[in-house]
Amino acid sequence: MRIRVIPFATLYQVDYSILRVVPFYHRWHDGNTFTTPEGGRPNSGLMYFSACETDYSVRGVPPFSAACGDISYVPQTADYACRFRNCTLNKQRCNEYLINFELFDEFGQPFALAEQVKIIRPRDHIWYARRFEEVLQLFHHSSAPKGQIKALVYSILTDLSLEQRKEHLSAGKYAQIAPGLLYLEKHFRENPAVPDLAELCHISESSFRRLFRAYTGLAPQDYAARLRISKARLLLESGAMSVAEAAEAVGYQDSSYFSRVFKLKTGILPKDVLKNGV
Repeated sequence: MRIRVIPFATLYQVDYSILRVVPFYHRWHDGNTFTTPEGGRPNSGLMYFSACETDYSVRGVPPFSAACGDISYVPQTADYACRFRNCTLNKQRCNEYLINFELFDEFGQPFALAEQVKIIRPRDHIWYARRFEEVLQLFHHSSAPKGQIKALVYSILTDLSLEQRKEHLSAGKYAQIAPGLLYLEKHFRENPAVPDLAELCHISESSFRRLFRAYTGLAPQDYAARLRISKARLLLESGAMSVAEAAEAVGYQDSSYFSRVFKLKTGILPKDVLKNGV
């Protein structure tokens, strides 16, 4: 079965839902192998290799490996086999974390982040190790809200997406706007002025606006608004904040105005997200 692919590097721009999150940990030994069952996986997964290395065999591509500290994304359509080596145990007495989940776009259609296994070498693998451990601990804590677990997985995927996008951006024809774009993504709560972003890039405001829209499909102000609303929805889904608190956390001082913008961008009111966890 083929499903739509949204590349990792653009995921952070997409409105999507995460369903059926189920984390595991494994204790692999040198020489252990795993092969996808006939018909493929029932879901997608992220694997963090905390204390082992893995050799992958994927039909139609040369063999490749994942090192300790790497993250492997495996779509539900993947057909692969892997063999584990240099296996030790970390302080949690395991050597691989796995988070299974399903992704759906804003229209309720499933999608994947790659057609086959994708290896990611994060800049700060310790940060990701802690997030994977936290997802597992919350999952096994009966009182933990499901929204909080989804919010953690969302943060992992968003950070991986931004890392992939930074690599893509710095190597592409839009490298000129990278300083301004990355600053905006880090300081979106402050809603930085476009002239200041252009100055960071050492180009004119008109050139920055033109290149920014060509790269993101949005004006800088609209892009910042999308980031703010996406972050607010994440906070509301986690159950950690009220509507007013979430509004303030993403830079809106007026919660009524925040609710109007949220409804315009998402089609629902923030109070409904808080009530239903949608």
